Amino acid sequence: MDSFVARALFLAPGVGAQGATPQDVAEVFAACPDRVMPSASRALLVAGTEVSRLRDTVASLAGAFRDTLGSQQAPAPLRRTGMRGRGPLASRVGVSP
Repeated sequence: MDSFVARALFLAPGVGAQGATPQDVAEVFAACPDRVMPSASRALLVAGTEVSRLRDTVASLAGAFRDTLGSQQAPAPLRRTGMRGRGPLASRVGVSP
């Protein structure tokens, strides 16, 4: 394995509404749990547009992944990175400018 791959982040799609569980992600990425980024966008879409429900869904998913992947620290707060087109929803669900 080259040094780039050894430090790479891995996107794990298919979590939540598509059927994969936090345990599935933990098993597949057992060698690098600190570098996996589970994607659960459909599960968030199902939560709807109500801000409190979105926050609860995000907190629940994040907690499940922290517990399953064994993270010892909370994730850093989300921050805007200058990307355009994120819209007002990002600020309503707690994304910092």
